[in-house]
Amino acid sequence: MELLKPSRIQTEPFTFQINGSEYTIKETCQEEIKRHIKNDDNDFYYGVTVFQDDLIYLEKSLSYDKKRKTLIHELMHVYIAEFVTTQTIDYDEEILCDICANAHELVNEIVNSYFEEDD
Repeated sequence: MELLKPSRIQTEPFTFQINGSEYTIKETCQEEIKRHIKNDDNDFYYGVTVFQDDLIYLEKSLSYDKKRKTLIHELMHVYIAEFVTTQTIDYDEEILCDICANAHELVNEIVNSYFEEDD
């Protein structure tokens, strides 16, 4: 059984470059995240990507593992927006697997830098 790492809150925004665009990751509270959700309901959101501001918001109270998985999830949204140029594709399993395989190294490099981890 693997012990979970404690979650630390990144107090300063973290900036990274992807395909010539600069994005920022910020850890914040539910109220801030819900301001950017179109259909705000009573759900709890782990994160959201706001493309018009080039921002990824992460819920600051998440455990390390959930925060890491949420960041990977949000970075996949960014990857698709930056590298998959058409919105008319019906993504089947093969296309999604190709996108994930192509994004893997780049996304993990950003995640490891964010959490200050070695590869």
